[in-house]
Amino acid sequence: MENRTEIQKECIKLNRLINKNLFRNYFFPNKKDLFTKIFTSIDVIEDTQGAIDEFQNIPDNLIPKRTTLYIYGVLQAMYCQQDGVQHLYQSIFEENKSNKEKTNIYKLFVSKNTDNKIRIIRDDIAGHPADRNRGKEFYFIAKGSNTKHKFTYAGYTPEYKQIDVNIKELIEEQEHFVISVLSDIEKGITTQITNHKKQFMDTKLTDYIEELEGCKRLIIKGVFDRFFGIDTNIFEEEFVNLKTELNKRYFNNIPESVDSIFNKIYYILERINYWDKNKVSSEDIEVDIILESFEFQLTELNDILVEIDNEFKK
Repeated sequence: MENRTEIQKECIKLNRLINKNLFRNYFFPNKKDLFTKIFTSIDVIEDTQGAIDEFQNIPDNLIPKRTTLYIYGVLQAMYCQQDGVQHLYQSIFEENKSNKEKTNIYKLFVSKNTDNKIRIIRDDIAGHPADRNRGKEFYFIAKGSNTKHKFTYAGYTPEYKQIDVNIKELIEEQEHFVISVLSDIEKGITTQITNHKKQFMDTKLTDYIEELEGCKRLIIKGVFDRFFGIDTNIFEEEFVNLKTELNKRYFNNIPESVDSIFNKIYYILERINYWDKNKVSSEDIEVDIILESFEFQLTELNDILVEIDNEFKK
């Protein structure tokens, strides 16, 4: 397996985190476009890191004496990466805020001494160098030779000024900046999910299975003893209570595996009520098949609820 940078490792962790069912239901139950923006932002961060690493891995002796293409490329990659980081942060934590209210992550995570110089340098020479600051400033890369990591550019503001740039230092600052933001995002998501789970730690969903099992036994007794009578209402009431508890945990978007079992059990109850209404014999082959399925579905449901209870203990 190829070596991954710390930034790429953070992206992998975030990708796993955002694709957990609970996260998607917690933050984005009806916002597919926003979720798309989130995983796209992570992809941008990861891809641009690949471009930066590719630049870093080029042997110095293969770099031409004048490296404008590499300069433009690596600065643009860092610029796009910062945009991806900002969109990711704001989409997860500040989607409901106006643009004026949203956090400027460059001020929040970049030290005051750097003055966000990566973006300034990129805008000076790879943004609109002949029309910077609405036509008040003009910049150009020095015509002499440069090295892989060092170059000089100059401009008129209108006073003439010259700036020496160390790309290696910029890349190191960028790595620190991106890891800081991604780590903060990971902690923020984890904290909110943990706080949500804590509300349900003392309630076991599997307790409902015990009640449902008792109701099921009464239903089966009624199927084979019509004098006793069939009553599915109590079972359905407990079933509704269980579904309510699940919806609280999953924001009215319960896991498909559970929903599938619910639909099958509702169908089973419909068939049992049909037998009662139409005096179907308990010796009918369908009765045997349906009741076996009834037992199986409750067992499957119990196994899934055990997993959910364990998930909400963490």
